[in-house]
Amino acid sequence: MIRADVPPRIWQTATFRLAVILSLIFGLGSAAVLLALDFSMARAAQSELEDSLENQMAIMRADIDAEGSDALIEMLEGHRKGGSPTQYAYLVHTPDGGRYVAGLPADLPESDGFSRVSVHPATPRGGETTIDMLVLSARGSDGTFLAVGRETSALDKLRDSLHLIALVGGGGLAVLAVATGLVLGYVLLRRLERVSDVAARVLGGNQNERLPAIGLGREFDALVLNLNRMLDRLAQTMSALRQVSGDIAHDLRTPLTRLRSLLEDAAGSDDAVRREVLERAVGETDEILLIFNALLRIAQVEGGDRRSHFELVDISALVTELADVYRPEAEDLQHALRLDAQAGLYGRGDRRLLRQLLSNLLENAMRHTPPGTAITLRATGEDTRIRLSVTDNGPGVPAAEVPNLTQRFYRLDRSRSTPGSGLGLTLATAIAELHDGRLSVENGEPGLIVTFAFPRAPAPAATAGRAEPSVTVA
Repeated sequence: MIRADVPPRIWQTATFRLAVILSLIFGLGSAAVLLALDFSMARAAQSELEDSLENQMAIMRADIDAEGSDALIEMLEGHRKGGSPTQYAYLVHTPDGGRYVAGLPADLPESDGFSRVSVHPATPRGGETTIDMLVLSARGSDGTFLAVGRETSALDKLRDSLHLIALVGGGGLAVLAVATGLVLGYVLLRRLERVSDVAARVLGGNQNERLPAIGLGREFDALVLNLNRMLDRLAQTMSALRQVSGDIAHDLRTPLTRLRSLLEDAAGSDDAVRREVLERAVGETDEILLIFNALLRIAQVEGGDRRSHFELVDISALVTELADVYRPEAEDLQHALRLDAQAGLYGRGDRRLLRQLLSNLLENAMRHTPPGTAITLRATGEDTRIRLSVTDNGPGVPAAEVPNLTQRFYRLDRSRSTPGSGLGLTLATAIAELHDGRLSVENGEPGLIVTFAFPRAPAPAATAGRAEPSVTVA
């Protein structure tokens, strides 16, 4: 069983093993390249030596064809006596018994082709040395046996040097690669262990810990950055969860207490009073259900995959429709609802949620402002953004309270006597974020301005280029 609290031995980690294996593969590959280079260079030198012997043999046979074997011997002898430098050794046997020997054994077997021969010339001090030679043998057109040889000491030295380079270089590269892999694997393991230690502390409850930079490349830094962002989001979520839990307990305690009191009163009342008390209890229950439904709606927007419901929405038509729907209610509450909408505005989103957002803003404006307040629903478009706003000329909100308006269950003291749960702007904010937009609240002096800005979408082909007037309804 693997225990998370016990650090693994270094050779048990996949990171370390992978680094060593890759380094070993690199080292062996480099050694193989050096061996191939050794073979190819040695083979090239061997081919050059053989070509030079074949060229010299071709010259000798051409001389026999032109002037005969005796003339060839006389020419070779003249070169030797004249002290002309030569890098070749010769042996010539003519059919009539003529012979020329220079540097090759006189008893060389008369076989055609290449062969290796060792000769043992005397040294100036009376000793003897050994010279290895590559010899090419053939016969001339008149039957003369021809042999030409060349020392292979330079070739042998080159080959020995290449073998040494391949052996030492390849082995050195393999050892260096493995050592590098060990070092890199150890460094990477230590840095990953630092990340693992931080993750363990986060799991242990320290939500303020963040992962340290690994520092081995942009991809690792990007990974750590995204993980830290994820931890920030989780910390915000946990904080919001704690706040919501406290807010739910606080805001539900009052209606639940009233409900319990009503039910106690109903238990000891006669039928007529009991019916009235139960009706009030049903009202309290409905208020509790409204709170839960609002919370459920917010959770669905924040956590559900609502983007699959996105479509092209005619924003101009949507705000016109909402103004027509809410104008009678505004008049009943003695408000003046005005529409100022630019035509031809389109955005991608969930039509029902966008309608919910604007409905919440309009209802808030109508419920929390005194009679006679003018409310304006405005829709304007820029090159890439659409701005939807609900503005009123009511008493507004104290500047210190504005940042709190989008918090769950937050209500001003003067609004606690009006229906509502304090979740309208919270839901609107969640819908705005789902649509890659932003909900802002500011004082209009007088009144309040709530604005929702989100990306604008191109108009459909059927309406593109069509000039439509803006809609303004007092």
